[in-house]
Amino acid sequence: MPKRSISGDEAQDDVQTLCEERTWFDAEKHRSEIRTFLRGPKTTEKYGIIDLFGASAQMSKIWRKAGWEAFAFDIKSNPDHDMTSAKGFWTLCAAAKKLKKKGLIFGGPPCSLYVWISKSIHKRSQENKFVGDTSRLKVRMSNRIVANMVVFLEELAAVKEFFSITEQPSSSEMFKMRNTSAMVKKLKMESVWTWMGLFGHELPKATVLTGNLPSLPSLKRKMTSEWRKETSVFKHVLGLFLERHTSFKPLCPGLES
Repeated sequence: MPKRSISGDEAQDDVQTLCEERTWFDAEKHRSEIRTFLRGPKTTEKYGIIDLFGASAQMSKIWRKAGWEAFAFDIKSNPDHDMTSAKGFWTLCAAAKKLKKKGLIFGGPPCSLYVWISKSIHKRSQENKFVGDTSRLKVRMSNRIVANMVVFLEELAAVKEFFSITEQPSSSEMFKMRNTSAMVKKLKMESVWTWMGLFGHELPKATVLTGNLPSLPSLKRKMTSEWRKETSVFKHVLGLFLERHTSFKPLCPGLES
């Protein structure tokens, strides 16, 4: 039987799985195995970045253009990259073993069922600890994807030094859940408010970057009416962004060590 693929209208949905819910992988129940695997026999560390949930693989392309090897992980570009499946999770772990010391994991987990525009569907609130309406399959799916990401980052941090950035729209409630908020404290992460429009995006789009990258605060931007009008400034900021991402040293100092 041929593998299922994601196409057409389904491809517009950012919360995806290719396996039945009863087979979903619960990484929380396998922490010991995961850490043992990540700490296991060494492999060649070759990746400068893991582009996590990067369907467009833009981050990977930028880094490869700069001469670095990169690994892009997203179910839309590879059906084996299913974060809800055991195969997908272990595939990501195998790639993480090849991440260079002080390499970067840049992730943009599916956000559609965390933002305000879908509030009437996901119904995340303080009363339900922001896990939302778990009677809905897609809400449970989005929770599983993020929960597995949390375990992945925490267990990798226990065995390897690396940097991470996770991007979410400004209205996302993803980091209000217990597991994500606990991860932020455990891995000493901070959050920076910025605007994607100031980095070349066609829309202003307020976004929050959460991570432990030392230079993360430098990505903070404040949108002003002047900035909206002056396209030359937008181009200047985009140039700085591309410069930062085509030179690994300023972004992740100490990679070579």
